[in-house]
Amino acid sequence: MDDAFIMRFHTMIHFPLPNAAERLVLWEKMMPAIYEPESAVNLKELASKYELTGAAILNIVYHATLKCLSNNDVFIRWPDMLEGIRLEYKKEERSMG
Repeated sequence: MDDAFIMRFHTMIHFPLPNAAERLVLWEKMMPAIYEPESAVNLKELASKYELTGAAILNIVYHATLKCLSNNDVFIRWPDMLEGIRLEYKKEERSMG
């Protein structure tokens, strides 16, 4: 957003990124009930390693779930989760490092 666009807002509220414990809760709550993550999917690792917003986490879960559906799979796969994270980081012009 440029300065001219920002000036049109009367109020701006800053929402800090959730911490690792909050991200873990978000990961757990957003996983779909009808699909299980494969054993390689470590939600604690995702929560501690990747600083993401709740919206980004939801987008990643949606991405992995759609991959699961398109592959007629019953498990959410680790590579699909990482691909979703890469896509979210790319949107934000960040590197997974």
